[in-house]
Amino acid sequence: MKRVPLRKECIPYIVSFLLLLFCICILMIDDDLRRSIFQSIGQNNTKEIYRIDVYQLAIALEQFKNDCGRLPTSKEGLYVLFDDTEIAGWKGPYVGRKYGTVVDEWGSPFYYDYSATNKTARLGSCGPDLQKDTVDDVVSVTYD
Repeated sequence: MKRVPLRKECIPYIVSFLLLLFCICILMIDDDLRRSIFQSIGQNNTKEIYRIDVYQLAIALEQFKNDCGRLPTSKEGLYVLFDDTEIAGWKGPYVGRKYGTVVDEWGSPFYYDYSATNKTARLGSCGPDLQKDTVDDVVSVTYD
């Protein structure tokens, strides 16, 4: 059988394909396994991991808003994302039960504040110092 040589102009396409395949594999890995992999890389990457979690919760808030026509109140908090509280239009759960405790890596609860006056919601993680409104917080702001 005659072997066909690899053409140099094909190499960038092959590398791009392999990179895409790698990214898809990472996305398919179980969330807990992905966290443990990234945590083993180093402490500085922990904040990046929780940006993903805050982002996922922000997406869930947007889905809730699209279904119910509003964001949850501060009193309702994040719990309405996974527990049906008989809110009109609710089609959840919007996040899995693993967020039932609604805590971050450091055991601190994600915080959620809704301002009816400004029609904004502030969602965040306190980060490793466990203090709200400090430099290491991971925050997402959503407008109603």
